[in-house]
Amino acid sequence: MIVTYPTDALMGTDINHTAADIWSFLPKHYDQAKTNIDKLVNHPDIQVWAYNPLVQDGFSPKFTIDFLPINSRIMQGFMSQNMGFKGSKFWRVDSWTADPWNNAEAYRADAPGDGHMFYPGDQVGLPNEIIPSARMKWFREGSEDFRLAGYIVYGLQ
Repeated sequence: MIVTYPTDALMGTDINHTAADIWSFLPKHYDQAKTNIDKLVNHPDIQVWAYNPLVQDGFSPKFTIDFLPINSRIMQGFMSQNMGFKGSKFWRVDSWTADPWNNAEAYRADAPGDGHMFYPGDQVGLPNEIIPSARMKWFREGSEDFRLAGYIVYGLQ
């Protein structure tokens, strides 16, 4: 897996020799790499996955706690399916503070909750367990919308 958009230099000598078998890139790079993305999506042995950490643009779905719930569902359930993508990648799901149940600003104050899709169960009487956030449940529902197409959520399969 490579986490970058497919530049011409990374596409290799031909479509069978690209830099990776799984490509994961940001929505903000889609327009500039559309031609190569289309080649990758149409290749039977290559997968293209969605990846959207933090709040890097003003137009794509966001997974932070201050965005509407539809944001946690729409990318994999509708957008990725429409574009032929096969999975999603998170940079992290357990980046929480010392008090995650009361403070969700685990990574950055301008992207509250990003990297924090689960909660540790120890603090609420469920030792050695993790509890999915509402955002993760919505994200999984979006994946279920796309289940028949064989969609993969990295780390949650």
